[in-house]
Amino acid sequence: MKGKYLFIGLTILSLTLMGCTPENVVLVPKINYDQASIDLMKELTPQLEGRWNLRQVDVKYKSYNRQSEIGIYQDTTFQNLATLTVVRSSRQVYSQYFEFEGTIEYKKKIYPIKFNLLVHYGWIEKKQGPQAVLLFQYNSKVDHVVEPEENFLEYLGLINDNFNLEVFPDKRKMVWKGLSRGIEKIDFEKQ
Repeated sequence: MKGKYLFIGLTILSLTLMGCTPENVVLVPKINYDQASIDLMKELTPQLEGRWNLRQVDVKYKSYNRQSEIGIYQDTTFQNLATLTVVRSSRQVYSQYFEFEGTIEYKKKIYPIKFNLLVHYGWIEKKQGPQAVLLFQYNSKVDHVVEPEENFLEYLGLINDNFNLEVFPDKRKMVWKGLSRGIEKIDFEKQ
């Protein structure tokens, strides 16, 4: 009886191995992620540069954040919250991601910002979903008195948060999806 099962097992194994001949093997092309990252960054840079209206900002209330300090106690949507101006920084630490800087204008006050763009590897493999990930920060080079407007943007979850980024150049549109602190989604419109 054991011999019968052994014979069946060996038969299945040999048939399986015969099917794995070189002409039957589908080769998946190897992706050079470093070069693909550099190429995507070069493609995204002119699309990102310019003035962007934060047309709609969807905030997900999170009790553990400082949102209550700015009067947010439930999920909230802001229309035309601010204007973001983006340019590529002259600094570049690594070739796989680019640094951007610029300003954010909120309530007629302008603050310097910066972010590094890192390619989302799912985009390289599938060409869908977010193209990159970023950490959005103030770019203050000197100590200063923090204004209430600066605190508002930070407590809201816009500043010092990570976002997935997707750019739609044909529609002059960009979408950021928050990854942790409270902003669920920002719809940008290029001006």
